[in-house]
Amino acid sequence: MGALAYSDSVLHGDRASHFLQEGGLWPQWFQNAPHMHGDDGISSYLGGIRLACAVIDECANT
Repeated sequence: MGALAYSDSVLHGDRASHFLQEGGLWPQWFQNAPHMHGDDGISSYLGGIRLACAVIDECANT
């Protein structure tokens, strides 16, 4: 989900919103996953994807 949200932010798309909206699959899964913590769960995944992309970009430029 983080990768889809990241792609939307980079490409200015709207593919993730259907899953992220209230009543969507992501909030339902996140609510039912006892190991998950946080406000909505997407921020940590999105941050992880951003970090991974930054590392890849840095490595590719050397």
